[in-house]
Amino acid sequence: MDEDEFQRVLHMFPVVRSRDYHIDLDPSRQSTSRSPVPVPVPQDEVHKWQDAWDEEDQKKTENEASYDRQEDAFWGKLKSVAERKLGPADAKRFCDAFQRVHRQLVYKELSLDAARSLLNSIRTSG
Repeated sequence: MDEDEFQRVLHMFPVVRSRDYHIDLDPSRQSTSRSPVPVPVPQDEVHKWQDAWDEEDQKKTENEASYDRQEDAFWGKLKSVAERKLGPADAKRFCDAFQRVHRQLVYKELSLDAARSLLNSIRTSG
């Protein structure tokens, strides 16, 4: 699927999230720039902390599983909607192209120049 055809088909689908949307799986996580100062801690406190960390790890694993289910649901819904609008063969081509672009943006992290170029191409074609 060439770029023009991909853009034409992409515009058939409504925007469901803003461009600056960011999913934060762990909103309680905060970054600090200072290193913590070691403080002697009683052993029973250490066990409470370890239990809390175990619970937090379990929550994180559950959040990741939930994210995977949401992502699978998204791809399934995209495929079904694309099939209704385009037919099975064209929907497969579109979904494959969409996933390639998604992987490139999300997992390979485009350079700043490439991201700007992509945004500019979307703005000029829309």
